[in-house]
Amino acid sequence: MNIMKFETITQTQIAKRAYWIDEISRLSGNFGADSDKVEQTINEEIQLEGLDVLLGHLRLCGAIPIVDPIVKTTISQN
Repeated sequence: MNIMKFETITQTQIAKRAYWIDEISRLSGNFGADSDKVEQTINEEIQLEGLDVLLGHLRLCGAIPIVDPIVKTTISQN
C-alpha cells in the first residue's frame, strides 16, 4: 500500500505566518501608509516565490480555508 504524506501547512508557511502576525502587530495605525507597505511587501514576495505565497496570505487571513483533499464530506439534504 502506497501512502502519500499530505502536508496541510509546511514549516516555511508556519514561519511566514509567524512573521506576518508579528508585522501586523507592529502596524502604525495609519491605514494608508500601512496598507501600501503591506501590499508592496506581499507583491515582492509573490514576484520572488510565486502565487503559493498569495494563497498562504489568503489562508492566514481566513479568506481560504485549509482543506485536506483526501477527506470526503457528505452533505445531507433534509
